Amino acid sequence: MFLDGVTYASIARNLALGRGRFWAPHYTDTIYPAFHEHPPLAFWLQSLWFRAFGDHWFVERAYSATAAALIVLFIVVTWRAVHAVPDARNQDWLPVALWMAAPVVSWAIVGNLLETTVAVFVTGAVAVLTLGQGQPATEFSAFAKASADRRRFSGGWSSCPRRPPWWHRDYSGALPARPDSLPVLVACGCLSGLCVVGATLAKGPVGLFPLAAPLILALLPERRWRSTWCGAAAQWTAVLLCGALLYAGGESRESLSRYLHEQVVSALAGRREMSAGPLTMVGALVEGVWLPMALVSGMLVVMARRWTTPPSRGRSVAAAFTLLGLCGTLPILVSPKQTGHYLMPAVPFYAIGAAAFVSPTAADVLNRLRAGRSAVALRVLAATVAVAAGVAAALPAFEREPARMGELDRLATVAPRGATVGICPSTNGDWGLHAWFQRRFQMSLDAADPVSHEWFLQAGEPACTPATCRAASDPSARLMLLRCDR
Repeated sequence: MFLDGVTYASIARNLALGRGRFWAPHYTDTIYPAFHEHPPLAFWLQSLWFRAFGDHWFVERAYSATAAALIVLFIVVTWRAVHAVPDARNQDWLPVALWMAAPVVSWAIVGNLLETTVAVFVTGAVAVLTLGQGQPATEFSAFAKASADRRRFSGGWSSCPRRPPWWHRDYSGALPARPDSLPVLVACGCLSGLCVVGATLAKGPVGLFPLAAPLILALLPERRWRSTWCGAAAQWTAVLLCGALLYAGGESRESLSRYLHEQVVSALAGRREMSAGPLTMVGALVEGVWLPMALVSGMLVVMARRWTTPPSRGRSVAAAFTLLGLCGTLPILVSPKQTGHYLMPAVPFYAIGAAAFVSPTAADVLNRLRAGRSAVALRVLAATVAVAAGVAAALPAFEREPARMGELDRLATVAPRGATVGICPSTNGDWGLHAWFQRRFQMSLDAADPVSHEWFLQAGEPACTPATCRAASDPSARLMLLRCDR
């Protein structure tokens, strides 16, 4: 697990234990006793899991795995909402596979990063918008008309031995009414706006980009401008009302103001961590998102033994969702602080766009597999990969720092849980040390006044160890706890 993920899990656990408040989460007694580096919603949501299951190593991983499952659900819902023909709708596995192909996805999920929670909210925001605007009318009508003509001129579907199994479920009569009535549009727009607010309260302004979704989805050929403007107005109104309520609340306004000043403004001014270059995000997008998706698409072309050009509507879906993904990526370029996992919330939309472009070729692959026994092998392989991914997300991240994890295990029997422990000033910059001692033992490390505490942690530098302290753990270990006379 990444350092950030360990920190976030500690904050969530502390909230579950009653240490800190929603608008003032608590990290340690010596570092960020009131944590305003990020908005608090993701910490609070994860704290509910700690309240339910207790302080165990699997809690943050179960939370992240559940968030990943919700992202998959929203990807599938969105894919099915923008496709009417069953052959296309039944390929909802394709955008999920392309989403999983991006390494940044597994990094964020396994690492317990805030971007995973943001991705849940932004994909949910777009999913409810597409549901509110109903099934694509043009493609649906054309397909139903062709089916009706076939039924009329061929003696009816009931006499056809190859009647599709989905016919009676989806197309057994007249066209169903589109669910784009005004109440549905307004309700879905408001719910989408609440999801945007949730994304913003999880990681800040990077969660606002689904506000562009109503206008971008209007580029699809069958979308109605009435649906577009009703959905957009409801979504934007919900966001503005929530913003006004947050500003009116004294504690929420103070907390978010501190976050904007200490994190956002400082990052834009270059006073926070700096990335390798101003185009770090572009390189991460090409190498970490588009290239893996292109490789998967290339594998499908090889398996199909040909490239099938997508129809015009498929190209429109690909362009719209790629543009939506860029809305979640390009604004980050204005900040000197860039890193690859910031891409995570936009990856689902890149995956949907890429899937729409390669969907006909994937259909050819499935048709070839259905002709033989390869379909069974493919299902077994897919199930194996899914199970392996779930197990990997649930396992503790001991492999990242095995030496440090071993040292912490050896200290577990003597570590004073919840205590403040002195450390040498030269060790204070080891943020991983602070994070892991807080996560494992709820301990705070103090370098400002180390001799005033009953316990002292020696991390390889005995020169500053107080003379009144004696070893309470293995003296030969790199990390040694000492108990001091007071």
